[in-house]
Amino acid sequence: MVGIRSCCLFSGALRIKNFNLKNKSKSKEILAQSTIEYLSSYGIAVIFIVAIIALIFKLGLFSNFSDSSCVSSIGFLCSNPIMNSSGYLSLNIGSTFPINIIAVGCANNTAEPSTFSLLPNNVYLSANHNTTIILKCSLPSNAIGTSFTGTVWIRYNNDSSRKNSTVELGSIVTKITGNFSLKTTKQQYQTPLTVSISPSNEILKMNQILTISANVAGGTPPYTYQWYNDTSGNAVAIPGANSPILKLNALTLPAVFNSLSSMTILQNNTALVVSNQTNKIYTIDIENYILINSINIANIPFSIANMQNSSESFISSYLNNTVLTVNNTNFNIIKSIHLKTPGGIFAQSKNYIYTANVSGNTIELINTSSDAVLKIITGFDKPIDIALQGNYLFVVNSGNDTISIFNITSNSIVYTLTNFFEPRGLALESPSNNYVYIANHKSRNNESGDVSVFNYETNNIVANITGVYQPTGIFFNYNGSYAYILNNTNLFVFNQSSDKIENEIREPNSIFRYYVVVRDSSNTPLTAESIIGSYTVEAS
Repeated sequence: MVGIRSCCLFSGALRIKNFNLKNKSKSKEILAQSTIEYLSSYGIAVIFIVAIIALIFKLGLFSNFSDSSCVSSIGFLCSNPIMNSSGYLSLNIGSTFPINIIAVGCANNTAEPSTFSLLPNNVYLSANHNTTIILKCSLPSNAIGTSFTGTVWIRYNNDSSRKNSTVELGSIVTKITGNFSLKTTKQQYQTPLTVSISPSNEILKMNQILTISANVAGGTPPYTYQWYNDTSGNAVAIPGANSPILKLNALTLPAVFNSLSSMTILQNNTALVVSNQTNKIYTIDIENYILINSINIANIPFSIANMQNSSESFISSYLNNTVLTVNNTNFNIIKSIHLKTPGGIFAQSKNYIYTANVSGNTIELINTSSDAVLKIITGFDKPIDIALQGNYLFVVNSGNDTISIFNITSNSIVYTLTNFFEPRGLALESPSNNYVYIANHKSRNNESGDVSVFNYETNNIVANITGVYQPTGIFFNYNGSYAYILNNTNLFVFNQSSDKIENEIREPNSIFRYYVVVRDSSNTPLTAESIIGSYTVEAS
C-alpha cells in the first residue's frame, strides 16, 4: 500500500510540475506577443515624430529663435529678422526719435545699397514706436537653412530738418527659411503731421496788413505754434506769435539795409546814404520813398557830406584813414586825402571841410584843394559827428556822452550839453531856431534809444522822438520840414508838422521770409522749413 501511495504521490507531483512548466511557457509566449504588438503600435509614431523634427530643422523653422539677430545703429531699433528663399526679409524696425521713412534697402555686405525700394506710403513713426516692413534682398544662396548676413538701410527725414538722410538701420544675421506670409503686422504709427501756410507768396503795398494762416492736419491734436522770421537766414522766434495766424504789417517789416551810418541830402530831394559794412552808397528818392540804385565803394565809408549846389560829395573812411571826393552821379573817385581816423564830416564849402579825428580827439579844418590842414581844434573826447551853424560847431563826444559847442571865432568851447546816452549823431533843424537833435543809441531805462530835441539856449531837452530802435544818425531836408533818422537797418521819415514817424524807406522788392513750427500733443514738431512763405514789399 505504501508503495502504491508513494507511486501515486510521485505521479501526481510529476503532473503538477508538468502543468507549471506548461503555464510558464505559455506566459512567455504571451509576453513576447505583447511586446511585439507594443512595438508595432508605437514604433511607427516614434519614427514619424523623428522624421517631422528632422524636417523642421531642415527647413530652418527654429532659426528665428536661435540663429536670427539684428544689431541696430545708434538711435534706431530692429528685431526679429525672417528671410525666405525668395529673398524677402521681414523685419521689425523703429527709432528713438520721430522719423518719416521714405524708402528701404538691403545689402549682403556693409556698403550702402545701389537701389532702394520706395514705400507705397511713407511710414511715419513717433519716437520709440515700431512697425514691420518687408523688403527684397539679393541672396548669395537661397538654399533653405543657409545663413544670410547683411545690412538694412533706410532713407528718411525727420521733423527738425525735413531733409532726406540715408543711414544704415542695422546689421542682420538670419537663416533662410521656407516661404512665409508677406502680410505685415499692423503698423504702429499715426497719421503724419503736416502743415502748410497760406498765402505762401504775396506782394504787399506799403502800410498793407497781411494775414498768414497755418493749416495743420494729422498728428495728435491739440497743436502748439511758434512763428519765426527767417529773412536774414538766421531764424528768430517772433515773441507772442503762438497762434495759427500771423499778421504782417508791411510798414513794420525789417528793412534790408545794413549798418547805415550817415547820409546827405542833395538839392533835388535825393539822398545819399552810407552803409559802412556792406561798402555801399544808396541813392534814394526821399520824396517818393524809392531806392534809385546802390553802388559799391571799396573804401569802407563811414560818413558823407555835400554842399547844396555841388555835384560832388565827401566821404570819410575811418578804417582806411582817407577822405574821398566823389561824383554824386557815378561815385567815381575824384580825389583822396589821407587823414587820421576821420569820422563825422561837414562841408563848409566846396574847398573847406571839417572832419572829426576820432582817435586823435580833435576836429580838423581841411583845405580840399591843397590837402592842407588849416586848423586843429582840441578838447574833445572821441568826436564822432559834427555840424556847423553860423559860428558854432556842434561836436558829438562818443567818449563821454556829451555835446560840445565850439565857437570858431573865439576858438573855444562855449558850452557842453549833457544827459545823453551813447550819442551817435546830431543835426540842426534850422538857423532860425535853437534846436539840436541828438540820436541816442540807447535810452535812460532801456536799450531802445531815442532822439533828444535839445534847446541849447535854455539848456534843456524839450522833446524825445521814440519808435526808432537804436538810432545812429539824424538829418534834415533843406527847409527843415522832414527829419530822416537812421538806425542799423532802417531809414525813417519824421514829419515835423505832425510830430510823428510817417514812413520808412526801404529797398524796393524787399523779400521777407517767415515760417511756423507746429507741435502736436505727442510733442512731435514739424518745422516748416520746406514751406517758408516769401513776401515782397513794394516801395510805393
